Amino acid sequence: MPQGETSYALVNSTDLYATILDMAGVDINEAVPDNVTLDSVSLMPYLADPGRESIREFIYADAFTTDLGVKSGEYAIRGDRYKYLVDQGVELFFDLEVDPYEHANLLDGELSTAERAAFDQLKSEVEALHATEL
Repeated sequence: MPQGETSYALVNSTDLYATILDMAGVDINEAVPDNVTLDSVSLMPYLADPGRESIREFIYADAFTTDLGVKSGEYAIRGDRYKYLVDQGVELFFDLEVDPYEHANLLDGELSTAERAAFDQLKSEVEALHATEL
């Protein structure tokens, strides 16, 4: 990446795995068995071109425990602009463009049409992830 340039792509810590394999010249498709679910993409395209569009549409993280599993736990999902999370059973939704420090929960008021569409999209992504059998 050229010095002083910034990438605004959505990345996750899991992407370090694919990035290290890529840097080592290892083909991730050959290294990982077909029966293993993999959520890792190489960051090398962003290092070559910081202005590149994000490969991911969203990033997801959860507080997984063996007792409760992800469906009962806490989680967060975010796209380019909005973030939806559940913290101790409370739903929170933020517009990171105007509120990057997450002070104003948009669910405390009436959502605009664009906010409602973003909220519904992120929530449906979470529901799809939770419905996936691992």
